[in-house]
Amino acid sequence: MVNLLRLKVVRLSGFYTNAQTFTNYTVESTSLCINKVHAIVIDSLGNKWFGTDGGVSKFDGTTWTTYADSNHLICNVHTAIAIDGSNNIWMTTASWWCLMEGCGLWPLGVSKFDGTNWTTYNTIDGLADEMVNAIAIDAEGNKWFGTGGGVSKFDDTTWTTYTESDGLVNNQVNAIAIDSEGNKWFGTGGGVSKFDDTTWTTCTTLDGLVNNCVNAIAIDAEGNKWFATVEGISKLSADGNTVNISVSPGNQKVGFNAGSTTFNVSSNTIWTISDDADWLSVSQTGCCAYGIIIANFIENTSTSSRVATITISGQNINSQSVTITQSGNPFISVPSFYDLKVTIYPNPVKDYLFIKFDNSILSDISISIVDVSGRVIIKRNFENIYLDAEETLDLSFMKSGLYFIEIKSEKNSKVYKIIKE
Repeated sequence: MVNLLRLKVVRLSGFYTNAQTFTNYTVESTSLCINKVHAIVIDSLGNKWFGTDGGVSKFDGTTWTTYADSNHLICNVHTAIAIDGSNNIWMTTASWWCLMEGCGLWPLGVSKFDGTNWTTYNTIDGLADEMVNAIAIDAEGNKWFGTGGGVSKFDDTTWTTYTESDGLVNNQVNAIAIDSEGNKWFGTGGGVSKFDDTTWTTCTTLDGLVNNCVNAIAIDAEGNKWFATVEGISKLSADGNTVNISVSPGNQKVGFNAGSTTFNVSSNTIWTISDDADWLSVSQTGCCAYGIIIANFIENTSTSSRVATITISGQNINSQSVTITQSGNPFISVPSFYDLKVTIYPNPVKDYLFIKFDNSILSDISISIVDVSGRVIIKRNFENIYLDAEETLDLSFMKSGLYFIEIKSEKNSKVYKIIKE
């Protein structure tokens, strides 16, 4: 389980019954250009800017000023507004709304207003797509635009576009937020992507996001990320600026029989796992925040105990390790030394697996194919096998995945990992 908190939104009736009062501004009582308002931003002088379906309205506390396509706005429908460090106003359009409003003769995209002049940017200039849904401006003054064709970055000189081929989870970008460390978070039609100017990482429903269609993002004072989706709200928790991974329980001991065990992982970074044993296979649920490691092991056919190490690796943090110690099998007598020499090929295998024995004579041989849950899929027994003998197993009916092949003789046994394609 990941620490993406899912919320339902409820309506609070009578929220300010004994406190503040609302002042409403509509086309009936003010010079607001139209009542359907999509975006609001406040500049350094205290002016309020409103993006509407009929243009952009500015309110200085006394006077309303309206900017529409007659002022060389790119279109009358403005879905996002941002202000840069030079007090320039940046406004976006969403192309399907503009076309519905009859603005198809104008090149769609982004408008910039410096207080006097209007400048238009579209795909001809380098914008990824003319349907622009979101704007964010980072500490260096770069403008980031979420479009229907990916993310575009503009440094006032050069346009750079990022798409799915670069690591963005989905090209339909609906929302952008920038955290205190300068990481860019993009809400898309296919999940959330984080970009640190070098590396892309992704969270989707597989990691605990309530829905992959993300329409808005906000970051609170504690660094928690809030994602508004079409099926509710997800919160991705953060622990300040500290990157951490904790695993519980610690090292585990298990019996000699086949089975499985789990570890709980708590983290505020993306993490992956690996193991170093042929008799163990590991998988994980989640990859950021909370998750579970599932470790499956086969029967120990030796009297000696054995140890496997699972390594948990995270971004910007040292790896952590836990071990699983499997006890020896007390029901197996200790054999005299006799080396079992076997060649198994091909591996990975698609249909037929070949097993070649290099010993002179072997007695009471068994060959078993076992899945990661310990279930025996194939078992073959032989009284005697002679030098250079080769056995063939038909695996064509088996599903793709990881399996174990266990070969036992009267005096020894060996276990190998095989991959079925």
